[in-house]
Amino acid sequence: MRVYGHVGLMIAYRSITVRGPLCRGCGITLFRFITGLTLYKGWWGPLSLVICPILLIVNLINRARLARLPEASPTPGVEASAPLVPGKPVHRTPAIAGLIIPVVFLGAIGLAIAHFSEPAKECYRGQTEGTRELVECSEPHLGRVLGTVDDKADACPPGSTALLKREEGGYYCLTANTDGIPNR
Repeated sequence: MRVYGHVGLMIAYRSITVRGPLCRGCGITLFRFITGLTLYKGWWGPLSLVICPILLIVNLINRARLARLPEASPTPGVEASAPLVPGKPVHRTPAIAGLIIPVVFLGAIGLAIAHFSEPAKECYRGQTEGTRELVECSEPHLGRVLGTVDDKADACPPGSTALLKREEGGYYCLTANTDGIPNR
């Protein structure tokens, strides 16, 4: 039976593998300890963001195998120590807080993508303030979106000729087509 662990070290990482014949109590104890260590310290490096979830999934599969192992039984004529006490399940220990790291990281990436993504409709049509609307550039349009600003006082990129209020706040900076003919 094997239980895997991982400690991310920003630039490098350290792998932990425990293997050998284990009774159920010792195997579950090692699983809980090493999985807790991996949850807490496993995410701290670029490669670790890929390696850590893989090892956690492998450990979960191995955990099911550990649960099917027999309890420790004394062997006649062999002096052995008592099996380890498994303790609390991983989800009931402070180590579970280690899941906050990847959740926050992935959430930050998602927010960054949503916040900094270009508008899907990069052109506009409509002559006056109340009639302007964003459209896809493959549709007839009067001009293009050059960028966004938070306030009218902010400077739009050079070549901007108009503003269009954004639903989420701020403004789109617009520029008219140079030929004066609606594009198709």
